[in-house]
Amino acid sequence: MRSIMLIFTSRQEGVLASVVAGLIMAGFIVVEVAMLRQGVSWIEGLCFGPGLVISGLAAYLWTVENRRHHLQIGHM
Repeated sequence: MRSIMLIFTSRQEGVLASVVAGLIMAGFIVVEVAMLRQGVSWIEGLCFGPGLVISGLAAYLWTVENRRHHLQIGHM
């Protein structure tokens, strides 16, 4: 929830918070599956998938914004 608020108020910190939140979410599932050794159920996939999607989309947004910022500075 905090990363959503940061996206609207402070773009750079919000994107970073979203990347970290997604990686923590996916990492938690990996550690849980490894420690419990019960196999992977649908609920782990339901949490792991969006974690990767959140971090991937936030990383993509960060690279697009930095590239745009870099191009604006280069043309000045």
